[in-house]
Amino acid sequence: MERLVYWKEFISSHKDKSEFKKGFRLCQPDTGDYLEATTVNHHHLLFVLEGKIEVRCNQFSVREIPSNHCILIPKSAFIEIQAVERSKVVDFSFDVLTNICKKDLFQQCNAYYRELEYDFIPVFLHPPITRFIEQLEYYFQNGLDCETFQELKEREFFFLLTNYYTREEVATLLYPLLGKTDFKNFILTHYKEVNTVSELARLAGMSRTVFDNKFREVFGTSARQWMLRETANQIRFRIMQPSVTIADLMDEFRFNSPTHFNRFCRQYFNCTPGALIRNARNN
Repeated sequence: MERLVYWKEFISSHKDKSEFKKGFRLCQPDTGDYLEATTVNHHHLLFVLEGKIEVRCNQFSVREIPSNHCILIPKSAFIEIQAVERSKVVDFSFDVLTNICKKDLFQQCNAYYRELEYDFIPVFLHPPITRFIEQLEYYFQNGLDCETFQELKEREFFFLLTNYYTREEVATLLYPLLGKTDFKNFILTHYKEVNTVSELARLAGMSRTVFDNKFREVFGTSARQWMLRETANQIRFRIMQPSVTIADLMDEFRFNSPTHFNRFCRQYFNCTPGALIRNARNN
């Protein structure tokens, strides 16, 4: 039978931020263990050493992550994770990457980043990374863990990633982090706090014109269209929850009237809110 569990190592959104510590954590979920999370407050790289997990993230359907593969769950994502088999997983959680020369690494990946059509697919663990993760497991089992240790291991991981993976593989794995990363990180962190693009621009300390230009440069579309699509993606995720109602969705996504929400659903889902929920549950 499936169990709804709380994988502390994976998710920080249910914890007080002062208690959360970034870094590598070992998790061993049993078959059927299931995590349902509204959002995550940090980026998470999941390394599956043994077993198999399934992940649904934002608008993407379920992705199977087998052993010897990893995948990135970006900050602010809506996610569900379930262990298909008893699994051994190392979770690397972080906010801002401080221990790598990310400017050089990201610049080298930009050519591939612009050409990729991102599809949230896992990346194979090459032997040096596998050995690195197995070594982490050994250290954790022997109680070796502290902030300095985590910083050294973070630096070591990106050194290995830079030297043993092609730039195309790195771009595939880290796609959500590429581009103008400081600005992108700000947007992903704060866009849910506002109702309009103008409010987001003010929060960023920019004029609307400067903000619009920078946003289009980084995300390849207008801020308004991006925010609307993100709202649609989040609604697409939330309607899969059995107990969700139209009123819940209107309140959570701040629609000011049933007419407004109905118009939005017809534009992005080509149906009414009621039909949207019925179709999701029937499928």
